[in-house]
Amino acid sequence: MPQWDADEARLVADAIRAKPLCVACIIRQTGVTRARIETTVTRLSTTFKVTRLTARCEGCLIEREAFRIA
Repeated sequence: MPQWDADEARLVADAIRAKPLCVACIIRQTGVTRARIETTVTRLSTTFKVTRLTARCEGCLIEREAFRIA
């Protein structure tokens, strides 16, 4: 299991707190790798209500799977 990185978690949480973002836009905004996004979102969901939904990503404006902290 990858090591927990609090800095990565903070970056991802800040990115998806304001608006729904797809994985590609989370990567672009945070620099966190695709392989670590899922782990980070799973860990964040133990503290925050993280919603995974099909919606228009506010980063690229394409409708796809996106994450958001409700």
